[in-house]
Amino acid sequence: MSKPTPSPCRKDGYPAVAKVRNLTKVGFFHFMAGYENPIQALRHQLEAKKEGLSGSLIVLPEAFNVGDYRGTPIPTPSSTEVADAMKKIEELCIEFETVFVAGILIPQPSLDRSNSAFLINGFAPPIRLTSKTSPDGLEHGVYSPCTQDCDPQNPLPYGDNDWIATLICMDARTRPIGDGRGDQTKIQCRMQKIKTVMETQPERTRILCVPSSMQYGNSQDLAAGQSYDWVILANSCNAHENVPSTILQIQKGESLPVRTFGDKTSNAVCVWPIRSKPVFRK
Repeated sequence: MSKPTPSPCRKDGYPAVAKVRNLTKVGFFHFMAGYENPIQALRHQLEAKKEGLSGSLIVLPEAFNVGDYRGTPIPTPSSTEVADAMKKIEELCIEFETVFVAGILIPQPSLDRSNSAFLINGFAPPIRLTSKTSPDGLEHGVYSPCTQDCDPQNPLPYGDNDWIATLICMDARTRPIGDGRGDQTKIQCRMQKIKTVMETQPERTRILCVPSSMQYGNSQDLAAGQSYDWVILANSCNAHENVPSTILQIQKGESLPVRTFGDKTSNAVCVWPIRSKPVFRK
């Protein structure tokens, strides 16, 4: 795919180019190899898709910017490194006419890193959607579970047609895992708050994005019983049972997998249409 011709910039430095406003596809980046260079690994898979990505919302895994979230030791990205990673993702948005929900590990003063997710579209500054609240066994020295201002833009109305809700890995579980981690009362309460906001504009398509490094469980457990139309899980954990990355369509309360990829050694970008034609920003 040829790179787009540079366009004039707005006052905030972002390009005054046509960008995807209304989504036509949803998808995931299944990330199992090339952890040392996450952006290059993603680019390789985007280039393989070529013309099939325009209008897509693609979910990137949890802590995507550090590569192997469960490796040893976990790198501590500086603020400059985080900004550079987001800038490179923005460039991919422009080149491939896509929107990303990206799991990003970010530094914060006097605490472990914040495990957050951002909406990145290359047309405006990245938007923090949510931060992880549940402990997953790596919270000591890797990240601090969020205790306040955890959902600044969650859900986010996007374009004319969609709600984008985001919950990171264990925050999206509606059933506890075997060791009892995850406060199900708190998780259900949080989901109810998101649902209440989405009900203010019920005509919008409701999309749940789940950036993950998920070792155990069943993707069918994600947001079970909640009011979503689509659920997208992007995984980067190649250990243990390896929960596949998946796109679920929710119909009459039933979760129907329409695309699933679970290989432990290879990467993939998979997308699925949710409507016919994108609308671009002018």
